[in-house]
Amino acid sequence: MNLQENIQRIKQVMGLITEKKDYFKGSEFGDDEGNHFQVEDVYDFVKKNKKKYYKEDYPLENIKHNLEWWNKNYDIKNPEHKSRMMNADTSYPLLVVIEKNGNHSVADGLNRLYKEIKVEKKKKLPVYVVNKSEIEHLSLEKKSEIDETFLRRVIGKAGQSASKLKSVPKVQRFKNLDDAIMFYQNKKVKFESDWKVIMDKFRSKQINATQFTTELNNLKIRYGIKDVNYFNDMISKLNDSKKVSNLKNIAGNTPQENILKSPNQLGKNISAGGSNNLGVFDLGNGYVAKKTSHGFKDDSIVMLNYKDKIKSPRISKTVQVKNMVDKSGKESIYIVQQKSVGRPMSDMSIDEIRKIPDIHKKNFEKDLIELKNIGVTVDPSKMNNFIYDPSKGIQLIDLNVGSYLSEPGRLQHTINHVLKK
Repeated sequence: MNLQENIQRIKQVMGLITEKKDYFKGSEFGDDEGNHFQVEDVYDFVKKNKKKYYKEDYPLENIKHNLEWWNKNYDIKNPEHKSRMMNADTSYPLLVVIEKNGNHSVADGLNRLYKEIKVEKKKKLPVYVVNKSEIEHLSLEKKSEIDETFLRRVIGKAGQSASKLKSVPKVQRFKNLDDAIMFYQNKKVKFESDWKVIMDKFRSKQINATQFTTELNNLKIRYGIKDVNYFNDMISKLNDSKKVSNLKNIAGNTPQENILKSPNQLGKNISAGGSNNLGVFDLGNGYVAKKTSHGFKDDSIVMLNYKDKIKSPRISKTVQVKNMVDKSGKESIYIVQQKSVGRPMSDMSIDEIRKIPDIHKKNFEKDLIELKNIGVTVDPSKMNNFIYDPSKGIQLIDLNVGSYLSEPGRLQHTINHVLKK
């Protein structure tokens, strides 16, 4: 069974797709040896070694056989399947893994491959090509094995005998990030329970400070850790990886507009500053592109999922997430949003705000209720999130998913605060 067969099998077995889905949830693929990889990990690896793995004009002849997997799982006559394929960004390189038998498998980018061959009629395209043997160390199983092996080595350096090492957990094999998070959460609960026993003994003066230190050190050795915060740190890192994976999945697979195509489109930086962006650039066509300072950790990427749910013309929609090399030669993430024209309310006096016509104030309240109903929020503490135009009224920008407006009293508080009631 080759890599493509395993990709489809894993997606089905793990419930990651249905017949109407054509994307990797969690950006993960696997092989018939039981290894699982996160697509972003492999991309990060090949990008760091770009000279070796990047092929700008890779012959499609080598990988066109992968189309059979698209045809097996998707139907060009299905509007949803076709839409996803047509919205695929073909400027982003495919990820091709050369299996041990020499087969070239597309690990990420089947929609792009189909579009490039069937629609754009290309003969060559940009890809990252890497041998399977070169990425085996990136598998979730291997990474967890390295982690546990490291802990065993630490214990060994502490002078523990081979018999004591038996108490250390065996190498763990994780199916996915959720499985790994659950493992470390369970470990954390058990460790903290055992640690509490030692703390209670010390507080009740059953043991002295020296004995407390000895018992705590023995506990850390038994759990194979050097620091009591180890499990919290691991859970935090895994949750970060999961977050990035989910946001990359949204950015890569959600149907979106194709507004920003080239860094040459980036116009004047109209940003008022802030920690969340490295600039907001006017695209000159009713849109702006925010260069995020958080990369694929930017929570606002998820707003791409809400562009069809937002109905008010006064609420700025996120319509595209573009990963591209900018004019400085650095790869950056741009979030394309509808442009709001007018004056930031942070620049308006209290008297000016209070003189805003009642119709505009009522529309503002309606818009906040709309956001509340779809689970979206706006930060009322930042008055530059509200743009006022005498003809359009109060426009809302910089949205994010959240329940803030649904919390008791928050909706009215936001109205009162922004309108200076």
